[in-house]
Amino acid sequence: MDYAIKFNSKKLVKDLKNYTKKLERVKHRLFPKIANMAMEGIEDRTHKGIDSRFKSFPPYTPKYAKFRLSRTRGLVPVLDFSGKMWSALTHTSLKDRVRLFFTGKYDLIAHGQHTGQRRKGIKNPRPFFELDNKQVTDINNFVFREISKVKL
Repeated sequence: MDYAIKFNSKKLVKDLKNYTKKLERVKHRLFPKIANMAMEGIEDRTHKGIDSRFKSFPPYTPKYAKFRLSRTRGLVPVLDFSGKMWSALTHTSLKDRVRLFFTGKYDLIAHGQHTGQRRKGIKNPRPFFELDNKQVTDINNFVFREISKVKL
């Protein structure tokens, strides 16, 4: 037994090319929104003193805690002494991805906080500069919702 389905392949190819063009336009519109969602999520979670694995940051050393108190700062690690590091967080859209990064000297400060690398070795890593599972799910759902709005 045999069953043949006939369709207009030229029209199908043309429709798929048009759909691909529409998706490219959507991608360029979505990338900045995705970057902002990621940056806001990382910053909000970090300001609560929680890393990307939902664990509290290690406490400050007694010496640094004393210094923070002298500057009327809190003792909960939130990686926000002056706010300058978060001001240096930015993003750029590439062809197939969004890149988040810190500019200037704050790149080294953020790297040191994330990996725990200090002058005297590795101490108290605070892995904040990652997306947690909830953020990934939220961004994926957002992208799928936006793509589903594109008509073929």
